[in-house]
Amino acid sequence: MHYLGSSTYLNFILFLIAFSGPISATTCGPINLVTQSNSPFNRVPVTDQDGIGMCYAYAGAQLMNYHLVKNGREPSVHQLFLGVEFTRYTEANLENASNSQAMAHLIRRGNCPAARVREALSTLVRKANSREEDVYGFIIKVAERLFKLQRERTMAARAFRPVALTEQEVTKVLTDLNTEFAPYCQPGTRLTEIFPELRALAIMTPENVMHGILSPFCQTRERLSIPTPKYRPLRSSEDALSAISETLANGQSPVSVTYCSRVLYQSGYFGIRRGNNPPASDCGLHESLVVGRRPVGPSCEFLVRNSWGTGFGRHTANSKCLCKHRQTGAFVEDCTNATHNNGDYTVEACWIDSRAFAGNSVEMTWL
Repeated sequence: MHYLGSSTYLNFILFLIAFSGPISATTCGPINLVTQSNSPFNRVPVTDQDGIGMCYAYAGAQLMNYHLVKNGREPSVHQLFLGVEFTRYTEANLENASNSQAMAHLIRRGNCPAARVREALSTLVRKANSREEDVYGFIIKVAERLFKLQRERTMAARAFRPVALTEQEVTKVLTDLNTEFAPYCQPGTRLTEIFPELRALAIMTPENVMHGILSPFCQTRERLSIPTPKYRPLRSSEDALSAISETLANGQSPVSVTYCSRVLYQSGYFGIRRGNNPPASDCGLHESLVVGRRPVGPSCEFLVRNSWGTGFGRHTANSKCLCKHRQTGAFVEDCTNATHNNGDYTVEACWIDSRAFAGNSVEMTWL
């Protein structure tokens, strides 16, 4: 059981006192961008990053695709290309980058359509009998591990040029990662089938490896008629609460928010230290879309669309969610793990107390 420390408990009490007033209809009028008529989300499905730390790219791609569909175009931004394109040409890391900057970069340079990205990965996906996210997640982790190992060997040898890894070292990395990855992959996945291709890859950063895989299929770019992303740091819980809610209402468009993911499954958690202080070590910074809100008694709830798949998981085990029937398309606004985890429904988004979410939010991006 987790107990709040005295300072954390005091901050929590002060937070409740500061926001103990009721939520008015003007600040929490019902909005649901998923269930609205002809919602772009009908063509922008929930994604699953499955342990890959590219939440900024998943949220950014969803935001951009929503805008494209809303304006009568095809949803053509693939989260992998969004991340690779930005980190390839900047100092950012593939698994830790800025959502707004990555989106702006892609708009400037042009997009490789999602269909071509899928084509680039299709051979590996078929050979591994798996999903896209499993395959490129594995590739990214292999590249990270090999690059790190080579750097360690080079430093140990005090060499001026990278020290080549032995075949045995490469094989061990592949085998170890396969064992680590296997429990999280689609049943029937055979990542060992793509070991030959991965052995043939140069030892380089994950950005360069993925760029090498995608580049033959992305020689030409398409122009994205998307406005420059708007970015705003959230300086306080009150600022976050009003900014997210007002932007959602005024634009009738999703808002991408960086926040402590721990609040999704630990009620009362507050991991943001405002000012120049870093978040708490167990915060788990994450990026998701806020796609709705609703009043619940004197309180308000945000509807958060995540990138952790369409089923119930650890973060939604005790949540009230918005579910959609796979066959009929009918929505259930308050489905739970106990009532709708029967294979007939997909989890589209989940409800979370707006104050708790705002209290853990750092920044927001919108179009």
